[in-house]
Amino acid sequence: MIAGRPDAPRRHRGKRLVFAGLTLILVMFVIEGLSWLTLSALMGRAAGWSAIAARRSAVARDAGRAGWTGEDTGSSEEVPPWAVGVRETNILHPYLGFVVRTPPDLTSVAQRYRPEAADLGFPYNLHPLVDLPSPERLIVAVVGGSVAQQVACHGRPDPLLDAALESLPRFRGRDVWVLNLAAGGYKQPQQLMVVTYLLSLGAHFDVVVNLDGFNEVTLPIRENLATGVNPFFPRAWRYRVGNDSRAELDARGAVVFIDELRARWASAASRQPWRSSFTASLVWWLVDRRLHSEANLRQAEVLSEEGHNQLSLERSGPSFVAGSNGDVFEALVGYWKRCSEDLELLTRAHGIEYYHFLQPNQYDPGSKRLTAEERRLAYDPSSDFVELVAAGYPRLRAAGVDLAESGITFVDLSGEFTNVEDTVFIDTCCHLNRRGIELVVQSIADTVSGGPNGRR
Repeated sequence: MIAGRPDAPRRHRGKRLVFAGLTLILVMFVIEGLSWLTLSALMGRAAGWSAIAARRSAVARDAGRAGWTGEDTGSSEEVPPWAVGVRETNILHPYLGFVVRTPPDLTSVAQRYRPEAADLGFPYNLHPLVDLPSPERLIVAVVGGSVAQQVACHGRPDPLLDAALESLPRFRGRDVWVLNLAAGGYKQPQQLMVVTYLLSLGAHFDVVVNLDGFNEVTLPIRENLATGVNPFFPRAWRYRVGNDSRAELDARGAVVFIDELRARWASAASRQPWRSSFTASLVWWLVDRRLHSEANLRQAEVLSEEGHNQLSLERSGPSFVAGSNGDVFEALVGYWKRCSEDLELLTRAHGIEYYHFLQPNQYDPGSKRLTAEERRLAYDPSSDFVELVAAGYPRLRAAGVDLAESGITFVDLSGEFTNVEDTVFIDTCCHLNRRGIELVVQSIADTVSGGPNGRR
């Protein structure tokens, strides 16, 4: 019997351990129950494993991707389609707004393109942009937007404009060099600026051909004014210059950091044993809500700084005042007209022939009977261009009459395709196929054949 006495304390300790274990289990059940009730109150419905898991999964999946915008996918800073890729295809330029970035595969595409031209931001050129004049050469500079760019360099190494000008009697025996100084999205004053800039570098031109108009009455409204930017600044300007405010950059960085932290925290809480505990889920929920609130506060700072920066000269330019009675087109077309007048004055001072052409466009009512293919591929009835071109082109034509009457060689090509039954337009913007380019090139050559204002 004496030998058995030690069993009693062990039995008591065993009972105490069982009691402690049961108490701990009970406390855990109580805590889990209270956590479930709290979670249900926070969620506004009975908390279930599937709902909590779905919430964690959504945060883990989306928080890190949201960037500075957090969960506000409707942010005002969402980059529109027309601005996507501008930093990849263009380079900021201190005088021209932007120039063309040289594609990495340019040399493999055409060995003949000149690296000197690429260094100046116009890579698609067969000749250097700055060279000495020669009586054996005729140097023709083409300025404007993407359609002018098509006219200047389409068909390389079988250049259309070069050949058309070389065939003119007045240029017989001269080697024609067509320089492509146009770029997609260029609009006045970029044509004026590029001629001024290159002349200041010592370039020599015999002829300047300006083909424009469409960009001048569409992009300033559709892209600049719509994003709070002065219409005469380069296109996509606010997306090119970025956000230079240190406070804004700090706030953006904080939001990105918090979002990534939320994603990691949600992933960690989704692992066992935590994902099977209402208490662990409650802790995750409370921490995540705190992080989310902090992200919202920092995002508010971003929007506040962004709103302030939108008023800055660097980001949005000077305030814009429309024409009489608030007519925006009056201001846009008046600006276009003055830039052409200044180009004529500049080129005349340098002994350069200047020719200005209004480019055709499919959205100009009555300008062409579209083919079935053009209606399918090159006309979007929901496009902003429908109303912008219809309102802008009549004013461009009227201003063109004034330019011609003032002595500038201005030719309206907006009706160039009125009687053309072939397909010439290839997209829902403005661009031409080879047939369309041939027709425009021929009209340019016919005009140049007579010299400025028809005088040889």
